[in-house]
Amino acid sequence: MGTIVRVLKTRYPNMKQVFFSSRIYGGYGGGLNPEPEAYESGFAVKWLIQAQIRQMESGGVVQDARAGDLNLNTGAPWLGWAAYLWADGTTPRSDGLVWNRSDIDTDGVHPTEDAPEQ
Repeated sequence: MGTIVRVLKTRYPNMKQVFFSSRIYGGYGGGLNPEPEAYESGFAVKWLIQAQIRQMESGGVVQDARAGDLNLNTGAPWLGWAAYLWADGTTPRSDGLVWNRSDIDTDGVHPTEDAPEQ
């Protein structure tokens, strides 16, 4: 993800912000990012944003070994967390979000056009 945001900043030099969202529930997907990989993708987003925060707090000198250079002054946009879309299938989250099988397309991965607004 670090490489992706640096490439985006190079290709679009006026880019100032990138918002990440984790995967939705992957329990219906079979071989394409099933659980727990879909759930764990949220940690990747967390760690990327955390790496940028730490780099900026330390003056951007120390890079994260995995995330690479995320310094706002040397080629990365500001990174933020968008909506957190993962929920454990039909088990409601504290805010009531669920992913019913009917909300997921026939590929078992992507939401249908009729999926409820999250």
